[in-house]
Amino acid sequence: MDTDEDAPTEEPRPTTSTPTRSRTWTPPSEGKQKIRVSGEIIRTGDCVVVRDDNSITWTLTGDQTKDLEVGDRVRVTGAPDLGAKACGGPLVRTTSVTVTRAR
Repeated sequence: MDTDEDAPTEEPRPTTSTPTRSRTWTPPSEGKQKIRVSGEIIRTGDCVVVRDDNSITWTLTGDQTKDLEVGDRVRVTGAPDLGAKACGGPLVRTTSVTVTRAR
């Protein structure tokens, strides 16, 4: 019968503990990252909201949004402001809005 006494033993290795860093997420800054959203305007008024092709809603801000109407299909380029509170989803500060199909 074999016993563990015959097996070579390994020296215990010292363990080092690395302090866990707290990761704080910082939203992209306005001028450094752009987002493109294509979808349909589902709400206007105090908030202009677009639902994209993945059923995600985005709140749009900017001068280009003032003439949009519910049902318009749009392509939007802008800067995400994921830290902002918005009424229809993450906020996009628009730099360009193209209506690809008016309602």
